[in-house]
Amino acid sequence: MRFRPVFCASALLFAFGTPALAHPGRSQSPASNSQQQQQKQQKRVIKVPMKVIYAKLLHSVPPVYPPAAKAKGIQGTVVLAGMVGIDGRATDLRLVSGPRALAGAAMAAVRQWVFQPATFDGKRRPVPWTFHLNFERPAKKEVTKRIRVSRQEMTGNLVRQVAPVYPAAAEQKGIHGKVVLRALVGKDGHVLKLSRVSGNLILAKAAIAAVRQWVYRPTLVDGEPVDVHMTVTVNFASTPRR
Repeated sequence: MRFRPVFCASALLFAFGTPALAHPGRSQSPASNSQQQQQKQQKRVIKVPMKVIYAKLLHSVPPVYPPAAKAKGIQGTVVLAGMVGIDGRATDLRLVSGPRALAGAAMAAVRQWVFQPATFDGKRRPVPWTFHLNFERPAKKEVTKRIRVSRQEMTGNLVRQVAPVYPAAAEQKGIHGKVVLRALVGKDGHVLKLSRVSGNLILAKAAIAAVRQWVYRPTLVDGEPVDVHMTVTVNFASTPRR
């Protein structure tokens, strides 16, 4: 009657990997134990080859900058997290970081993106994805404002005037008269460009050399300095001979 319980217990122990006492009084060597453990580990490792094709972006749509956010100067990078489904579309989008005022526009754009779905062993699978969209306001182009001002008005703004040197050759020949120049005065009041409109060429060179050194008070429009187009008249009068 005692044999059966002992047999069942020994059978169960053997099934669960506990060393069975096949030969009472004989112990197994450590080398044989290690070999058995290695064999068990080798049996447990199962290698399954898997062909994986990752999702790939095929078509993207740029986000539309919300006018309200643009007017307030809101800009930055919006980071979204979501899934790329088996149909190649983005789903389950949520905001990770970035301005909330731009999140709606970012999601609207991403929902129009098209991906090549990910596949595992030829079967399409949804995969997690992170989307980065940058909203940046275009830099304002500096527009140079230029206005035309009368000679009389600019004469009142003249703070430094250098008299022209009468060319000796022109004086000896009795050349005299007016020289009219076209001038561009910069925002800082200094003369930037000069060109002759009328008058003797010899006298014009002397007039340009002098007017180039003139300085005006800056002309303001809406509180900002602007470039000014104007004409300058320089009069060369011959000295009466005694």
